[in-house]
Amino acid sequence: MPTPTPPAWAELEQQHEQIRRGADRNLGCEADDGLCPTLAVVGETRCALHLGWPLCPGHGEYTCPVRTRTGYQCAGCRAQAR
Repeated sequence: MPTPTPPAWAELEQQHEQIRRGADRNLGCEADDGLCPTLAVVGETRCALHLGWPLCPGHGEYTCPVRTRTGYQCAGCRAQAR
């Protein structure tokens, strides 16, 4: 079995630059003829609301405003439930 080798420094710099450029763009949601004030989900062209994602069920009596792709609890609610 070959020994795994870490990526070269130049390759890591290129990956980080791509991430930085993507983060700098901050694409807005294209729904409502581009008038939606919410940022698009990373890798998508629309926000979670316009993608139809369900709200996090929260925990206990707490109603969470976060939308999740799967409809399961968001990371914050999972942490608070522990």
